[in-house]
Amino acid sequence: MKLLWTQQALERLLEIQQYVEGNTSAGVAAKLIKSLIRRAENLPSFPYMGRIVPEFYSENLREIIEGKYRIVYSFQKDTVFILTIFEGHRLFPEKDLLVN
Repeated sequence: MKLLWTQQALERLLEIQQYVEGNTSAGVAAKLIKSLIRRAENLPSFPYMGRIVPEFYSENLREIIEGKYRIVYSFQKDTVFILTIFEGHRLFPEKDLLVN
């Protein structure tokens, strides 16, 4: 299986990085982004390891938690798509698309 990041997910990573840099430091932000990416890189080997997203309850729409962030993904045949990433205490972003 391969891993693909949607443009939306990449934008969310950048937003997280900029926010953390602005409130702490570039080093802390870089470490966080690396941990989010590293966590997502396990998904092609174990696509069912995440829980079903409770707001939508779709078998192929899942999420894993890394620190306080939710990494939402879907998978089809031979590809895992990272769809969005956001802080877990927030409601699911209404504007985020859940398609790849």
